[in-house]
Amino acid sequence: MKLYSDCLKNDIDKLSPQEIAEKIYLIYNSYVFRGKEDLQYVIYKLISEHFKIPITSIQLCGSGKTGYSYYKSKKFDAIRSDLDIAIISSSLFNFYLEKSLLDSEGLQNTYFKKRDNKKSYMSYLSKGWLRPDFMPDIPLKTDWFTFFGSISNKYTMHFAKINAGIFLSEMMFNYQQKSIVDFYRKTEQFALDADLPIISE
Repeated sequence: MKLYSDCLKNDIDKLSPQEIAEKIYLIYNSYVFRGKEDLQYVIYKLISEHFKIPITSIQLCGSGKTGYSYYKSKKFDAIRSDLDIAIISSSLFNFYLEKSLLDSEGLQNTYFKKRDNKKSYMSYLSKGWLRPDFMPDIPLKTDWFTFFGSISNKYTMHFAKINAGIFLSEMMFNYQQKSIVDFYRKTEQFALDADLPIISE
């Protein structure tokens, strides 16, 4: 049986953080959908059809992918943990970026209810990651959370809620995930190996 931590522990000094992140987040199966592949398909299909994107543009990240939050040192919990979705699509990224700019009249401060939201929005954009929770308060943002709220309500037995963000490219997505590898290296969480979830048999 193989653990996600096997990849971290065995490859940490052999591969770059980006390569390890590729293996875990783009190749390995998702912990939360083990034996529930039909559920995964239904959720991905809803997202794919709603945003008119290829179903292969959808990836999983966070503890739903690995079964464990390295930052919080907690296992995935169906009652308390969120399902974090990554949509990797340059066309959708650009659509949301352009609409946000136009509908907020150039990202005017009055469209951001919280003072730091604009700064956070711009910071994540610079990393190729569009965070809808930091978007200006425009109808497109409302529509986003209405949609994800509706599918969250359908699957409350499996996840606390379903969240999503948009990445400009696979490289940008993978670069963000490598921060998990960097964190693992710094904190030397090898002692946690025995408690981490199985990814395959």
